[in-house]
Amino acid sequence: METLGQTPIQSILFFVLYGVTGVVPLIAALYLLLCPVNAIAPGVTPPVRLRRWTAAFFGVTTLAHVWWLLFYIYSGDLNSAGYLVLAMLDFVLLFVTFAGMLLAMLQDRRRPVWPLLAAVIPFVLIAGAFMIFHNDWILQTAAG
Repeated sequence: METLGQTPIQSILFFVLYGVTGVVPLIAALYLLLCPVNAIAPGVTPPVRLRRWTAAFFGVTTLAHVWWLLFYIYSGDLNSAGYLVLAMLDFVLLFVTFAGMLLAMLQDRRRPVWPLLAAVIPFVLIAGAFMIFHNDWILQTAAG
C-alpha cells in the first residue's frame, strides 16, 4: 500500500482535478434548484422546467464522477460487468438528461421524453445480453 509520500504527484493532481470537475456541476445543480433568480441577468427568469432538467443533467454528471472514481479505486477491471453497468448508466442517464434539457429549451410546447428513453433501450438490451452471455462480439457491438 502506498503512503502519501510514495504517491506520484501526477496521481495527486489527477484526483484534485477530477474532484474539482465533479464538484463544479454539483454546485451548478444546487444553484439551479435553490435559486429562482438569474445571478447574471436578474431581470431574466428561466422556466422552472428548464432549470430542473439542467439541474438533473448537472446532478447526473456529478454522480458519474463519483461512480467512476469508486470504480477506479475498487476495481478498474474494464472487462467486468460493473464496468458495463457504469457505461450503460452513463449513456442512458447523460443522454436522457441532456436531451431533456435541450427539449426544455424549446419552449413553444412541452415535448415528451419517452422517445428518448425508447432510443436507449437497444443499448440496455445489448449490455444485458453481454452480462448474461459474456461474448466479445456482443461487447464490440455495444461499444460500436
